[in-house]
Amino acid sequence: MRRKGASASELLWIIDDRVRQEFKNTKRATLAVVPDGRHAWTIVIGQRGPQPDVVAFIRKIEAELHQQYFLEE
Repeated sequence: MRRKGASASELLWIIDDRVRQEFKNTKRATLAVVPDGRHAWTIVIGQRGPQPDVVAFIRKIEAELHQQYFLEE
């Protein structure tokens, strides 16, 4: 599958939307999409992050999105 380009804002919107669908009553996490050398981008979760099950779900989404999107400058 050919990957599409997406901005950090677009990736955050996709992630946030999926987290809100899965965990309706959870506190919103502070997230950032930043470039890295391994996968071209990664999600950084704020220090006061969400529950461990939400973090695991975010990491799962990240793995899926790495296959679909690259980070546009």
